[in-house]
Amino acid sequence: STTPVCSSLQCSQTECCTANPKCSSFSCPAGYTGRAASTICSSLSCTRNDCCTGNPSCDTYSCSGGYTAKAVNTTCSSSTCSLEDCCAPSSANPCKTMPPALEPLKSSACSLP
Repeated sequence: STTPVCSSLQCSQTECCTANPKCSSFSCPAGYTGRAASTICSSLSCTRNDCCTGNPSCDTYSCSGGYTAKAVNTTCSSSTCSLEDCCAPSSANPCKTMPPALEPLKSSACSLP
């Protein structure tokens, strides 16, 4: 590297400094969401800490009726958790999932029309 030659007794920023890159040139790994593309990195190369935030986990997500929670340590696919990330359909009504029977079922759980 060569020493810059300044135009006066004191060098200016543009004569001596290279601007740090922005996060627009960095791709976050799976499980992380990118910060704004205009975020300036802390050094001459961007890092995950500069440009990415870890996606949340399902520990604070509430599943709606008809769904049960997956494992609480499940990492969400983006910066906001969704039903698909955190919940699974509840066990279905056995009357709707059983194959058609040749004879009527004698179960009190299912009533035939």
